[in-house]
Amino acid sequence: MTSKTFTQTSTLSKMTVATLATLMVVAPFISSAQVTDKTNARFCESIDSVETKVLAKLDERLTSAQSKHAAHVATFTQKKEAVVAELKTKRDAADAKWDTQIAVLKSKAKTDEQKAAVDTFEATVEQLSTTRRTAVNSAVDTFQNGMTTLKTKGETDFKALIASHKAAMEGAFDTAKTACANGETPATVRTNLKNDLTEVRESFKTDRQALEYKTEFKALRDARVATTNQARETFKTGLAAAKETLKKAFAG
Repeated sequence: MTSKTFTQTSTLSKMTVATLATLMVVAPFISSAQVTDKTNARFCESIDSVETKVLAKLDERLTSAQSKHAAHVATFTQKKEAVVAELKTKRDAADAKWDTQIAVLKSKAKTDEQKAAVDTFEATVEQLSTTRRTAVNSAVDTFQNGMTTLKTKGETDFKALIASHKAAMEGAFDTAKTACANGETPATVRTNLKNDLTEVRESFKTDRQALEYKTEFKALRDARVATTNQARETFKTGLAAAKETLKKAFAG
């Protein structure tokens, strides 16, 4: 009787990174490209237009990123269900094979001692199998629940990061507008705005790396592997001992 080791790639990690990477194409729009083509004399007059274009592009990219994120979530769910279904199919096949094997053993048992030994062997192996499957199921459930929790947290943190990023961009433009109103030279305002937006972009790059949850993903995966491996070894050890006992009954 065998069970399939449950494997599942860190899809959540891929979907988080892919979503954030998509959004990062906004970066060029917070560079100086859209302001340097304005003459210094007209920069303060055009700042509202520049801000509108930058924020509109950010919203457009965010909508696209969220759509892709939703698609990744759907794919993650489908793969999870497919793996669980495949595991059940493998177990059903193993059960059928076990039923055939135990029927053959029972047909070979002639004495009361041998029949009792086969009954004991059957009960022992089935208990070992139940224990192993319970442990594997628990490991799989813990892994999947952990992945779901991280997925939810990643989505929440992603939205918060974007809101913060957008607010920082708006703040940079507000500062520039105030400088224009206070009589700062357009060239100075333009330079300061460029520097502020560059700082926002670099901050975003740093903050988004924290949303990859590499340490958390590894901990979930390692815990699942350790539990399933231990369950498998316990089953093998118990099965070997049960076989030896059965052999002695038939050797007598």
